Amino acid sequence: MMTRRFAVVAAAVGLAFVAGRNWPGPGSEAAAQPPKPETKPAAPAKPEVKPAQPPAPPPAGGPDMEALMASMTPGEHHKVLDVMLGTWEGDVKFWMAPGTDPMTSRGTAKREWAMDGRFVIEHVDATSQDSDMRFKGMGIIGYNNVEKRYETAWIENMSTAITTSTGTYDPATKVFTYEGEMYDPMTMKKSKVRTTVDVSDPKKEIMRGYGAGPDGKEFMNFEGVFTKKD
Repeated sequence: MMTRRFAVVAAAVGLAFVAGRNWPGPGSEAAAQPPKPETKPAAPAKPEVKPAQPPAPPPAGGPDMEALMASMTPGEHHKVLDVMLGTWEGDVKFWMAPGTDPMTSRGTAKREWAMDGRFVIEHVDATSQDSDMRFKGMGIIGYNNVEKRYETAWIENMSTAITTSTGTYDPATKVFTYEGEMYDPMTMKKSKVRTTVDVSDPKKEIMRGYGAGPDGKEFMNFEGVFTKKD
């Protein structure tokens, strides 16, 4: 910028110097000539205007990037789910109402990590001991780093609904507790459900489910006891 302005000024000074040398002085023949029309000096060049530059990107790393990486990275809460991996076999009891005889079945659950250690996928296959009905289910279990909670989703061949729940883990008792809501297809009313999973014995898993009875009070309607096979 300064170089350009300097060149413009220097050119103007040079032109004036040359004009002064060639301009006839008093008493010369050229002095009798009518004066030439005044020549206006060239206007100074306008300063160069640079286009606005986009803001510089944030530096690599920083608090925002650290928070993003922490939200997507499996951690100690995911490691707790290792105890659930493998193949499990066991018996399941289900009660339709308090004080009734349970329906029984025997099944197998297979669980493995998916999505690079972020979610546990489980497949359940069971056969009722009271009928020829075959039960199939699939679940997803994970820990949400952002909301600081365990989350599950469940589908099965006995329902068209996707059941979800959120939960916690007690390291002292080694018990997961999940809570959620579901519609009773017979009453079309939504009720709360609760599930506990006892993993205190790495070779034995006890799962219990609780729902609302006819009087609205919670009762245990499900119990599964599984033994690890591999």
